[in-house]
Amino acid sequence: MTDYTVKIKACLYELQESPEYLPENFKTLYQLHKCLHGIGEGSSTADLWDFASAMCRSYKQVKKYYDLLCELIKQDPVLEPICDNFLNFLEQHYGRNSIHKVEYHSQDRNSIRLALQKLISDVDTWKIGKATKREIVYTFFDLAFDEAGQFAGRNEAHYFKSRESKYTPSYFYHQWQHERRLGLFRCAVADDELRPMVEQLIKLIDERNMNLGSESDLRYISDQELLFEAPYQALLEHSDRYIADFVDSYSLTYRWYNHLPENATVSYLLEAHPQSTYLKYFYPATGYRLSGNDKECPPFTPWFSEQVKSPEFIEELLLICATDAIRSAQVCHSSESYSSLDELRSDESFVEDLLDLAEDLEEKEEGWGGYHSEDGAIHFFEEDFFHHLAVQMIGGEVNQDNLEALCAEIYKLKVRVGKNMRGILAGHLEPAFEPCYGYKSCRESRDESERKRQTEPLFALHNINEFCCVTYEGNEYLLGQEDDNVYIYDLAKMTPVSFRPFEEDSLYQAIFAARPTPESPAHFVTFNMQKGLVEAWHFGQTAPVYTLRANAFERCIDSQLSDDGRVLLMGVGNEIDSDSEINPDVLELVVDHKNMIVVIDLEKGKELCRFEVNERAALRMSGDGSVALMCQGGSRDRGDIFTRIDLRTGVAESLTVPSQFHLGSDEFAINHDGSRIIYKQQLIDIDLGQVLLTLPGDEFVSRYEFVGDDKFVIAHLFSETEKELYELETARRLGTIYCEEGPSLYQSFVDHEKGILYSFVDYSVNFYDIGEMLGLERDPLVAPEFQNATVWDKPFGPKVKRREGSFSTKEHGIELKLVSYGCQSEGGRFVRPQGIAESSRALGCSFDVNCDGMGRVFGFVVKLTHPMIDGTTQTEWQVIGKRNRPLQITDPFTAEQRVPGRYVFEVYSLDETLLFSRQVIDLECYKAVDCSVEAVKYGSFFGDTHVANKKAAVNYDYCSIGYHLRVDCGGEQAVVALKSRIYRADEVPSNDDLLFKPFELARSINVSDGSIVDLTIRGDDSNGYIEGKWVFELADANSGNVLFSDTIEIYPKDKNFEECKVLRVEMIDHGIYQPPEGFDLTQRHLAEARELVLLEQTSVVKPEAGILYGFRFVISDESPDAVYRVTVEQWATGQKWVCADDGNARYKRYHFLAQKGETYLASWTIAEEFEVFHDMSRIILRHGPVASPMLHDFHAEKEVEA
Repeated sequence: MTDYTVKIKACLYELQESPEYLPENFKTLYQLHKCLHGIGEGSSTADLWDFASAMCRSYKQVKKYYDLLCELIKQDPVLEPICDNFLNFLEQHYGRNSIHKVEYHSQDRNSIRLALQKLISDVDTWKIGKATKREIVYTFFDLAFDEAGQFAGRNEAHYFKSRESKYTPSYFYHQWQHERRLGLFRCAVADDELRPMVEQLIKLIDERNMNLGSESDLRYISDQELLFEAPYQALLEHSDRYIADFVDSYSLTYRWYNHLPENATVSYLLEAHPQSTYLKYFYPATGYRLSGNDKECPPFTPWFSEQVKSPEFIEELLLICATDAIRSAQVCHSSESYSSLDELRSDESFVEDLLDLAEDLEEKEEGWGGYHSEDGAIHFFEEDFFHHLAVQMIGGEVNQDNLEALCAEIYKLKVRVGKNMRGILAGHLEPAFEPCYGYKSCRESRDESERKRQTEPLFALHNINEFCCVTYEGNEYLLGQEDDNVYIYDLAKMTPVSFRPFEEDSLYQAIFAARPTPESPAHFVTFNMQKGLVEAWHFGQTAPVYTLRANAFERCIDSQLSDDGRVLLMGVGNEIDSDSEINPDVLELVVDHKNMIVVIDLEKGKELCRFEVNERAALRMSGDGSVALMCQGGSRDRGDIFTRIDLRTGVAESLTVPSQFHLGSDEFAINHDGSRIIYKQQLIDIDLGQVLLTLPGDEFVSRYEFVGDDKFVIAHLFSETEKELYELETARRLGTIYCEEGPSLYQSFVDHEKGILYSFVDYSVNFYDIGEMLGLERDPLVAPEFQNATVWDKPFGPKVKRREGSFSTKEHGIELKLVSYGCQSEGGRFVRPQGIAESSRALGCSFDVNCDGMGRVFGFVVKLTHPMIDGTTQTEWQVIGKRNRPLQITDPFTAEQRVPGRYVFEVYSLDETLLFSRQVIDLECYKAVDCSVEAVKYGSFFGDTHVANKKAAVNYDYCSIGYHLRVDCGGEQAVVALKSRIYRADEVPSNDDLLFKPFELARSINVSDGSIVDLTIRGDDSNGYIEGKWVFELADANSGNVLFSDTIEIYPKDKNFEECKVLRVEMIDHGIYQPPEGFDLTQRHLAEARELVLLEQTSVVKPEAGILYGFRFVISDESPDAVYRVTVEQWATGQKWVCADDGNARYKRYHFLAQKGETYLASWTIAEEFEVFHDMSRIILRHGPVASPMLHDFHAEKEVEA
């Protein structure tokens, strides 16, 4: 706890305690909050809002300073960026006209009507629909008794009442509110014209809750009980006819943990109307619509007990019970809602559920054990409706003699109810009342409201899986993947102009270059799932301009193409789909691990780098293809951690960026040059780590996109039906597009000059007119006329004649199907080059010769392009191939001639007019790297804090364990490829426990001289597999030579409440200590405790300020030599602590790191008068959430009376 925090509490305490108006003290409180949050010139918008939020929390306790707070905000130039929004927020939630206020005058009929209209409007517009966020919690004011202009919520008056009482401020507030809200509904119910408004409010809430799910019930939060309890108490005071309505409403509320006989409204109902005929609807419903986790039924009233002696009345009750069961099942067993019994009967699935319920009623229980005997008396575990009814039928008393008869009667009653249900469903019996609610289900209501607010698109192209809008050679095109074709549309003419066809079910994905030019090596890239082909395409050529055989279909990773089509980032897996036709021997791109990212330079046809990625981590490539960013998550205190990878070298570095911890997912968007990101509503310069601006809004955002030349941002909200458009220059929300539900890919494009948004929704590309949002002065656009036409597979724009990469074609009935390629082994097979001393082996490839017709022998010309050998870079020769026989082609060089480089085999027809196949083989003879690796730091890392090098560690959440290694390459500037591996040293038997998930970490990394390699494992308290001995290795990626290998023993965190098995401590002394000179008592924790002076060894503390007390301890030799994260907690009773509702028991805590050989103090202080305790203060040393290696109790010194 910081110095400013304690001073803020002390200042608040003084303001609360004084009945006088102390403006200077409140100004001091305002400045203390600014100091606490470091607010000054240049503070970011995020920091300003953090200050605003903290200031509101303090203001809520001293509301009479509202006007002064508004003046301070207006006069503070530092708050100018948020001034207007802050003042609006204050007025809306804390001001005199707050949305949380419901004002009425019990003698003014019109004011009562207006109050009811507000409540109805809030429910109808769903303003109160997010009860779990407590969007609107009301405070009621009756102006006949309360002063006008008061503030919502608890106020100073409740605080002063609590000082003279054993009750808390909340007690007086809730008592007052119970009277006020009940007063409103009593006045309304007493008026014949206003009573229907109360009924309307209740029915509206019931309809909103229909099939909503009890946890989402508007009345789930206790603060919202007014929406159920007060209206019904007033209605039941007026008439017993509302008993049936009460049953309906109760059935739709959160009732599962309520004990019905203890419900206050139920108790009142039975006391006020013990002879009501409507009780015949109440009692049978206790087993169904009124039931919770139990079906306990309140005892029958004497009048009702008399009625059940009539067989006709019992028959009526059992029919009501059957009807109630059908009505109740619509809440518990269906997501639909029915307007009539005929509509219900048409739902075969639901009727089947009802018949199963009837069958359960008719099934006889064997050995019923719903009771026990004690001292001759019989006690029942659950006294439900059937029990009470059966008791009356056997004479009103239960004993050992008639117990069997009681069980028989209960069974007979249930059977009759089950048969009544069957009769109603079959149409043989009329139900006792309408068995259907008649409300729309929550889903239907939601869908209808969504349809009403949906933004109507100007136009839509349907059956699109992926799309992109581009400008090419001055013309605008839309590229879209439709099943097994890629179509290209001219946007100006709304006409398809070209397409590229693919085999059925082979096109897995297409990605597009957003800013293509004629010089771009690729305009879009497709992934052929069946054959494992990655193909790059150009508008100016119908055949692929680049082909790569790769298993590039890691479904959890989005492949990405740079805006100019030069850099391809794709996810590659090490598992091949069993349904594919992929031959693993011909793959040119092979990875060892799942979730590997490979980056390809399409212009040169060379791999740039590869790295492993967590499948849950958000990964984005910059538009220019220079860098990729990966979000690794973070913490509330230190900001979030990103990894930035230079895609030219593969070298990675960690960056920390500020974030609003509570907002959004870990998704982000990166701008074209990779210098800025949008993350959790903030535009952040990632090099400086600074927030440049903050966008308004606090909804959960699941994805961001830069659009319109990085001038705008689209935020896709978590609902996936809302897309918000922001202008970055002004940080304004321009508007919201409401889409229909359906699969929503995060693809949007904005033409800000024309005012058109193109967005993907439910396999369609929707065109939206956003001219008004952008402030364009033009008439609304009209829907374009789409020109459907036959499209041929044809190029357009500047033509290109190039084809790179490896491929095979079928020309004139001859196909050379690749079987294998690479270096020739001793057995004659070809295997991929591994990079070490491969030049001694011949290079080549093997084909199967497939052909149509009768030909059996064919001649081919082989052209081999290679590095400079004997003064030439191309060699030609002829080979003979035979039908359905292997054709092997090898280079003609000796081991001494062969040099590292790229070898391209091309097989032509004898007249050299037809190219049948091309195979590229890169021969790179790596030498073992000459590097040394030094462990700089090792052990446990807590964020940026590392206490000491340790060969033991504890498995804490959010802690990294391992080594920080420095790589020394002798000053060379070249990038070195290394492989890291982290694995358990000991084998662990298989364990079915889901919290014992085994794993191994391995990744490829590129480093330069002097780089620090973070070779660590992330602590995870929930995974016991982490606990044990782990090996940390760093090796040469090419030779496999291990450059570093060492171990760390990882121990579990203590979890047992009573016994600490890992951390054990020994107490040195306890009592009151002399605070060192200059020590700030508000800091609580004293880091250096070895030389601390013990003033008195005691467990009694004087009730005065300026005291440092606690106990000193050391870590026992029995504990592992690790760094421990420990917590000191203080529990105090009899302490007057600001903001404590109970004013009695509070606890506080702080954390620090500890190791063997040091002396530590588990201490607390009395820094201010209001922190004095008058009973007991317990200081607990914790390791983990519950384990406590040591604790000590201190007692307040009592005054001795003479």
